[in-house]
Amino acid sequence: MSYLVLVLALVLAACSGRGPKPWPGYAEGKDAFVSASQPGWIDSIAVKPGQTVKTGTVLFTLDDAKQPALRDEAEVTLREAKAQAAKAQAQLLQARQKLAHDKSVIAGAASRSARDSARNDSQELLTQIAQFKAQAQQARATIGSAEDQLSQRPIRAR
Repeated sequence: MSYLVLVLALVLAACSGRGPKPWPGYAEGKDAFVSASQPGWIDSIAVKPGQTVKTGTVLFTLDDAKQPALRDEAEVTLREAKAQAAKAQAQLLQARQKLAHDKSVIAGAASRSARDSARNDSQELLTQIAQFKAQAQQARATIGSAEDQLSQRPIRAR
């Protein structure tokens, strides 16, 4: 009978509902080295140590103080270049109209130096228009680059 009580006590002790006892020591995990595609200060960390992350989860975000300023500056440059190009275009139209008027009014008597001066003015205005268009193109590229950099500030798990 005492043998039966002993077996029953052992069975009841085994069914106590407690899980396995913790083991002293440490566990090793797989390290993951994460870096950003561009330099910058870490603005915020979105995950906690030991957290399981899935593809696409934001891990951390880099500061974005520089990119909006670059974009805004380029937008101002773009507006100015467009305005200057429009002004030069209007001046070119006036210069061409004046040259045509002078040719028709004074037909053969227009001085050669006046015609050459008007042609040079027109050529100079064409050069200015090309420069303003190049400035506008550069500003568009800067805006695109700043927008691209801004989109890369949150670093995601892959």
